[in-house]
Order: sequence, then C-alpha cells, then structure tokens
Amino acid sequence: MQEPLAIPGGDRQSPIDIAVRQSIFDPCLNPLVAKYDPRTCQQIWNNGYSFLVEYDDTTDKSTLSGGPLEGRYRLCQFHFHWGENNAWGSEHTVDHRFYPAELHLVHWNADRYSLFEEAVMEENGLAVIGVFLKVPVTSEHNRYALHAAKAILDCTLSAYDWWGKDMRAYRNWWMPFRLLDT
Repeated sequence: MQEPLAIPGGDRQSPIDIAVRQSIFDPCLNPLVAKYDPRTCQQIWNNGYSFLVEYDDTTDKSTLSGGPLEGRYRLCQFHFHWGENNAWGSEHTVDHRFYPAELHLVHWNADRYSLFEEAVMEENGLAVIGVFLKVPVTSEHNRYALHAAKAILDCTLSAYDWWGKDMRAYRNWWMPFRLLDT
C-alpha cells in the first residue's frame, strides 16, 4: 500500500493536517469566486497512478479569485488522490483523519506570472482547492456525486485499459464546479 505523498520543507508543503480546534475564522474574507468555462477543457491524461483533467490556461475564461487571493488565478488542471480502500486516500487530513479520496483544483497566479511553469516554483504562485471526498451514503446529492465519480472513473479506467499509461483522451465537457456542488 502506497503512503501519502510528503513534500518536506517550508511551511506551505504537503501533506497538511487541518487542526479544527486551532483554526480561526476570518470574517473579513470575501468568498472565493470560481468561474469555469467548460470550453477550456482540453484533455484527460492518465499518468498511470491517477488522472488529470487539463484546461487551456492561456486565457482568463476559467479563473479563481476572491477570499484570501490577490488577483486572478487561472485553472490549469484538476486531479484526484485515492487509496486502495476507504480507510484513506486523501493527501491531506483533518485532525489526523484521512478521507477516502481528495479532489485538487490547481490554479496559478496569472497576475504575477506569465506561465504555470514559472508560478509553480514561486510564493503565491499557486492556489489549490482541496475537496475531501467521502463514500456516499443515501441522499439525492450523494447519489449524484456517486454517479459523477463513477462516470469519471469509468472513463479513466477504460482509457487506462485501452490506451495505457501516458495516453490522453480529448474532451470538452468537464465542469469542475459540478463536483463542488455536491
């Protein structure tokens, strides 16, 4: 069983354990504003252990702003982390508790940097939204989430079966905000 990825050094590294009792609410923060255009989706990429859904980040058609962010951040890609069972799979934890899976929506600071490759190595270069995913129980929202996850995984697994590692499938209909609505 593979352990969660650890990137040591610095104070903005993975994995992060969110300590709920030590968290402080900031009432001055504005809400995050996510604007995603499905036409900017370019491809699904199977890298052999996960999959990425990549977006055209050369324009401001799919962006994240507001909250603690200064300026606009362009959506570059989203990907998932999951484990071999429901005990853990998330990269990050809440009070040392893992979740079965985690979605990461990766954005880069288009106001400060001209390319993702430049932003990824710099302070305030990236803004990643992490969404913990649990195995649905039984409600209409959970049923929708399970259906969406199954469709994504079916597509990814069939891409892996047919195309193998490092192969890409081109799509134009991936809407990441639908995953956040559930």
